Amino acid sequence: MLPLSPFHRLFRDWTIRQKLMAITLLTCGTVLFAATLAFVVHEAISIRREVKRNLAIQADVIGVNVSSAIAFNDSRSATETLAGLRANPYIMGAYIVTSDSTIFARYVAKGVNPASLRIEKPGSDPPEVDRQAFAEIQADADSPWEWDNDLEQIREIVLDGQEIGTIVIFSETMEVLSRVVWLAGALLLISLVGFYLAYLLSSRLQSLISHPVQMLANAVKEVTAAKNYAVRAEVTGNDELGALAIGFNGMLATIQARDEELQDINEEIRNFAYIVSHDLRAPLVSIKGFSSELDSSIKEMQPLLNKCAAALDEKERKQLELILQEDIGEALGFIASSVNRMDGLIGNILNLSRLGRKELKLEPLNMTEIASGILASLAHQIEQKRVTVTMAELPEVIADRVAMEQIMGNLLDNALKYLEPGRDGELSITAEQGDNAVILHVCDNGRGIAQDDMHKVFELFRRAGKQDTKGEGMGLAYVKTLVRRHGGRIWCDSQPGVGSTFSFNVPAPVNPSGCR
Repeated sequence: MLPLSPFHRLFRDWTIRQKLMAITLLTCGTVLFAATLAFVVHEAISIRREVKRNLAIQADVIGVNVSSAIAFNDSRSATETLAGLRANPYIMGAYIVTSDSTIFARYVAKGVNPASLRIEKPGSDPPEVDRQAFAEIQADADSPWEWDNDLEQIREIVLDGQEIGTIVIFSETMEVLSRVVWLAGALLLISLVGFYLAYLLSSRLQSLISHPVQMLANAVKEVTAAKNYAVRAEVTGNDELGALAIGFNGMLATIQARDEELQDINEEIRNFAYIVSHDLRAPLVSIKGFSSELDSSIKEMQPLLNKCAAALDEKERKQLELILQEDIGEALGFIASSVNRMDGLIGNILNLSRLGRKELKLEPLNMTEIASGILASLAHQIEQKRVTVTMAELPEVIADRVAMEQIMGNLLDNALKYLEPGRDGELSITAEQGDNAVILHVCDNGRGIAQDDMHKVFELFRRAGKQDTKGEGMGLAYVKTLVRRHGGRIWCDSQPGVGSTFSFNVPAPVNPSGCR
């Protein structure tokens, strides 16, 4: 799976309503920002062009008015004409330059340093134009991308079709900036109003999607928590969400039908197990009773047979003693042993069938305390088999105390029972905390289980490996049922001659209603 980006991690745990609102507002905000920025840039360029055009018109008008003054070398009249520019507060200065680069007339606004206009050659008398600076000013005036502190406009002065001079006007960019700032403020206000309207609309309209999804999520939570398959999601329309709700309801109906059928089957199996075990017990009791009577009768017959044996020859007497003392006794012993074994198996079947009906009492459990108590009860076996036990600090779980004691007790007892003879035993109990479950491990260095026998480990009445220890193949099947009742599972990793690790998980926390 690809790693989540920071953007995805930010929104991962938000509700569907919050995500829809965020998507809508981010989209609207981005579009509004881009549109506003593009419009402001466009208008800034347009305003600059407009200001430059107005300056050009003013320069052309002044050029017409001062052409005769230049022709008659009347600089005073030309200076008075330029002084009329003081009516425009944004104009910093203006110069009339003759064709021989002599400054014929000039106007410098109050508070403006002539040197800042760069056009005059320093120290010249009469004032002359700095040709290099003038070329730079002309390049700036012709460039549409030049955004300095001032705007320059240069126009030729023509008289009778002949160029007789040039007029240069310097203007502040404040006029452009003030109009752009005002426009940007107005657009920002409009954007905020639009963004607020988008928020109002999205907060109302998002429910068209979030409401059906939320109802579906609530239905899923109720089914998961209470195992109530009768829950149905509301179908709000014929769109994809409606189709999803219909499909979900259909799936729940199928699961509900199968769950009811499974419960009926389980009940029948439990009843069948009870009936079969009850019916099997009746003949067992009879067999056990009659075998006891037979044993008593043989013991009563023994003195009579001893008297009759005197009339028999040696071979017949030995044959009679063999039958009475060995064959009949051995047969009765086998009958009693088989009856007891059958009785134990029937009892185990009944216990396993009742396990599905037993209500689990869930409570916080200290697994370290439970495991320590079981190890204390097994202290004699641990000492006898020279077993080194290590146990980590086990996390707390929410489970049935009796069930956890039975699970841990069975696993630890098996670990000690199947240690490899001839070497010191090692037993460890560890745990790990998963996302939604606690996983406990019981590890030993015993004889291990062959891969071909692994499928037998948790099966009823099946035992793996060499059958040199007492057992009926019920313990791990019982443990598997208890773990499953808690909503978990159990598994085994093993290697012959190395050891085995039995692991089981208990969902944490366990909802009491999740156990049946």
